[in-house]
Amino acid sequence: MLDRPGCRHLALALLFAASSARAATLPPNFSDQLVASGLTAPTSFAFLPDGRALVAEQATGAIRMVVGNFVTGALTTVPSLNTDGYERGLLSIAVDPEWPQRPYVYVHYTQTGSVIRLARYTGTGTLTGGNSTNLTLGSLYQVLANVPDNVDWHNGGALRFGSDGMLYLSLGDDGNTCLAQDITSLQGCVLRMDVSGLPAGAGGPPARSLLAPADNPFITNSNSNAKLKYAFGIRNPFRFQIDPQTGLLYLADVGEGTWEELDEVDAGENQGWPFREGPSSFATSCTALPNPVYDPPIDSYDHTEGQVVIAAGIVRRASGSQGWPASYEGRVLFGDYYYGWLRLLRKNGSRWERVSVSGQPGEYWATGLESPVDFQWGPDGHLWWLSQTNGQLRRIVYTGSVAVEPTPATSRLTLAAAPNPARGQVDLGFDLPSAGRVRIGVYDLSGRRIATLVDEWRTAGRHALSWNGRDASGNSLPSGVYLVRLEHENEAVTSRITRLD
Repeated sequence: MLDRPGCRHLALALLFAASSARAATLPPNFSDQLVASGLTAPTSFAFLPDGRALVAEQATGAIRMVVGNFVTGALTTVPSLNTDGYERGLLSIAVDPEWPQRPYVYVHYTQTGSVIRLARYTGTGTLTGGNSTNLTLGSLYQVLANVPDNVDWHNGGALRFGSDGMLYLSLGDDGNTCLAQDITSLQGCVLRMDVSGLPAGAGGPPARSLLAPADNPFITNSNSNAKLKYAFGIRNPFRFQIDPQTGLLYLADVGEGTWEELDEVDAGENQGWPFREGPSSFATSCTALPNPVYDPPIDSYDHTEGQVVIAAGIVRRASGSQGWPASYEGRVLFGDYYYGWLRLLRKNGSRWERVSVSGQPGEYWATGLESPVDFQWGPDGHLWWLSQTNGQLRRIVYTGSVAVEPTPATSRLTLAAAPNPARGQVDLGFDLPSAGRVRIGVYDLSGRRIATLVDEWRTAGRHALSWNGRDASGNSLPSGVYLVRLEHENEAVTSRITRLD
């Protein structure tokens, strides 16, 4: 389960028994649908681009695949898994955004020897085929090893790829509150890593400094741990979501005695733990950083309303949630693992406020979800979620009509660049014959990807963006010929661009 041990779990077990027979109650025109069952205490899931879902099981250490409504056996099982204590085990999973060119699956887990690890598996078999069960994961590569795991709680953590192509990982304070304020520790923080340059096959771990993107907020710090940090001052960030439009993180930080909180996190921010929790602040024996600035939560609630906060999703119809009405655009969902509700937030100027829904009690958007442990926008445009105690993969579907914005008709995939040759910015225009996942990357003539411009869901029709002539680290590229490749569904087109000094 989640969070710290304590006598309250007896009461929560009774809550489970009382609520397990109730169906989720959703707003009008929404439906909570079962996709697949038979999973054993799942903790996290991620989608392959073809729609198949990979599910991590906490205690078994197995990674299983959902194809349609069929659950496969283990594609692999994490070795030497430490499940001593209800917060240890296989905790999170993510798929490389360059799949199938980079057929990698990343996992975050606790291993015997009191360590936390981030590892990568390589997929073999049918890498693209939504109806195929022919997939195997092997060639274990250790990305991060020997991260301390001294107690059996506050391990984090979520694995997510951002639209910038970077891999984000949240880690708890490992029961040592002061470490959350230590910029050189790997506890109580979110890490941001560039895994695109790691070698293929088994092996690792690499030097931590090699994983640090050049634009990380503490990259100039001489400590290799600090170079990986994106944000800190966090207690137990079991789940977060990334806004594909802004890059901001919406992070659920599980509280201690009183408050659960949801944070909007940007690069370099200090969320304040252990000097503050929710709206409260207090003195501790920890040493504060000089002149600290603590980023306040965008919402919080006390333990009369819930016990473990879970970040659910950000509605961005252009990049994954196109199955929901346009009125939900930019709104944020979060919930509680034990109490099984969801709330919806909207931003009003600089202030976040809860949205009340007709037919729902209080300020809840949904109630009656059984132990929701992870959420992802599915390839169908709806919000998928895992029920841990029931071992189910489910989805929240909008069943009403969704207005479709008119787009110019096009029958083929096209890509054009102008000016070409160019001395500065290059404007790119592309046509999509249908809605779907779009990836646009810049490559050198050897085929090495040097920048990712787009990696998100787009509607059918005409689109435009620009490239500033820089690589993923922000460095201006020398003159020469570069390739811009547009991938959509099972098609790809490439345009050659000549850069001049």
